[in-house]
Amino acid sequence: MKSCVPCFGARVVDSVAAAEPKAESMKAIRSFFAVFALFLPLIFAGCGAPGSVITQPGVSGRLVDGHGHGVANKRITLMLPAQYGLAGLDAAWGKPEDYGHRQQEDTVETDSTGRFNCLFPPTTYSIVLFLLPPLGVIPSQPPKPFFGLRTASVEPDSYLIGWEGDHLGYRLWDHGTGALRVDSNQKIDGTFVLRKAAAHGYNQEQFGGWQAEITVRQ
Repeated sequence: MKSCVPCFGARVVDSVAAAEPKAESMKAIRSFFAVFALFLPLIFAGCGAPGSVITQPGVSGRLVDGHGHGVANKRITLMLPAQYGLAGLDAAWGKPEDYGHRQQEDTVETDSTGRFNCLFPPTTYSIVLFLLPPLGVIPSQPPKPFFGLRTASVEPDSYLIGWEGDHLGYRLWDHGTGALRVDSNQKIDGTFVLRKAAAHGYNQEQFGGWQAEITVRQ
């Protein structure tokens, strides 16, 4: 596709000797605008380098009975899907395993008050570092996780929990059919809190990430 370059004051003259310098000048102008046209899309679209950042999502909360009392000594299994954190070209071009992502699973037990806590192993999420214009890293924070939760009252089925617009939501996943259905009993509620990184002694660091704070009703 040819580019249309404006002619700034070019005139036709009769003198061949006078025309040659003007022709050279116009050639230089055309070359400048041709190179400028190549870089113009980069200026407006931005020049970015893909990358990844380490994050460490977690889940904490309380298991309660129908009266709101904590249920002690109950096992809860939590699962973080392998797809968490992958976006853009990472999600389109490869499998989670190609980027070192695996499904994480952990089983915890409630304490005497029904509380439990799970911190998944560190993983990564996709980012783009914009150099031109200098916008920095996008996104500036990790995405909110979606995760599975299974208790003795629903196994072998599981709850799939995540962020829905402006609130924490969940669906009940049928182990046999793979179908997701809405639970009219509203057994889970809560929110997400962005946890900052914290150091715990020499070479022992807890990475920052989203922490789901939930209440699970039996």
